[in-house]
Amino acid sequence: MSVKRFTLRHLKWLLPLVLLVGSAMVFSTLQATKPQPPAQPIQERSWSVHAETVKPMRLNPQVELYGAVETPKMATLSAALEADLVELLALEGESVIKGQLLARLDNRDVQIEIRQQEAQLASIAAQINAEQVRFRADNDDLKLQRELVALKEKDMARYENLAQRKMASQQQIDSARTALQQQRLNLNSLREAIADHPNRMAQLDAERMRIEAQLESLNLDLERTEIRAPYNARIAAVYVAQGDRVRTGDGLFDLYAVEQLEVRAQIPERLLSQLRPAMQQGAGKINASASLDGLALKLELDRLGATVSDGKAGVDALFRLVNPPLAPEPGRSLRLHVQLPASDNLIALPPTALYGTDRIYRITDSRLDPVTVTRIGQLTTEDGDSRVLVKSDTLESGQQVITTQLPNAIAGLLVEVTE
Repeated sequence: MSVKRFTLRHLKWLLPLVLLVGSAMVFSTLQATKPQPPAQPIQERSWSVHAETVKPMRLNPQVELYGAVETPKMATLSAALEADLVELLALEGESVIKGQLLARLDNRDVQIEIRQQEAQLASIAAQINAEQVRFRADNDDLKLQRELVALKEKDMARYENLAQRKMASQQQIDSARTALQQQRLNLNSLREAIADHPNRMAQLDAERMRIEAQLESLNLDLERTEIRAPYNARIAAVYVAQGDRVRTGDGLFDLYAVEQLEVRAQIPERLLSQLRPAMQQGAGKINASASLDGLALKLELDRLGATVSDGKAGVDALFRLVNPPLAPEPGRSLRLHVQLPASDNLIALPPTALYGTDRIYRITDSRLDPVTVTRIGQLTTEDGDSRVLVKSDTLESGQQVITTQLPNAIAGLLVEVTE
């Protein structure tokens, strides 16, 4: 009775379990005995690409550079003396010509000093004339002084003769001797005055030269009270206003020469090997073009920079503007198209043929073969198409290079050239 009750109790869940296990076994048997289809061979995919045939030739590459306008002739005009600014005649942005009056300082103090120095100069001139008159008079007096000494000597001799005959007193002899000595002193003083004449003239001439130099300096200061343009220029900045009190050295204007503007652009190191020999050998001018405010600009490479700034990999090149239709402001940016000297074995390819900056793919036995190239520049064809100029020692004429950008381009990839 208990066995029967146990069997009935567990039969409810044992029967579904047995059915489930049996079904799984039947399904597995059917899967294992199912007929298999024949295996299909794996076929490699071929990628359709466009290609061009390599044709190395002698070409003039172009490069695109970015530069800024600057000028080597930027000047700051400063006050040469302390004075009030009484007149301001130029404003920022104006073009001026050489010698044009830009501002005027109060010159009354300078004029007063000039008159004082002119008075001193006149006084020195009078002293020089007086010294020359004195010199002539001293020379005339010298003959008389000599005659007076001779007379006194005769008087002395006569008194000595009388004294020997006891006809003259000692007092008379002493008086004659004193008169003779006094006359000799006068003669010596006159001779010294005549001998010292060159020294006195030298002192007066030196004082005259000092006053003349001071007067010349004051006249120069008087000229400097008028601030004029040193060359044809454009006013870049004005630092003062009419009525300001300026001190010596205070800046008044910044201006730059409009005829000496140039453009500074950095030349990559890979291009220096082409530019330096061409400049040293004088093999023609290296021209460039740009556009500014809708106007075309022509430029020529003038020189290369002498130093390399920190953080830069190339050398600065300075381009001279050739007959520009306008004078661009210093600091403005320009995009230059530089025509490099002709080079052999250059290959012109569409930009889509270049992967990264230095890799292309040629087709060898219908598979991609990567080639490292050196990018020389670019070229615009007569049809207006842009071409990249590259160079490589491993590329040969007649080989094909793909011009399609494949996202999965890799060495050995199977490709098919399409028209």
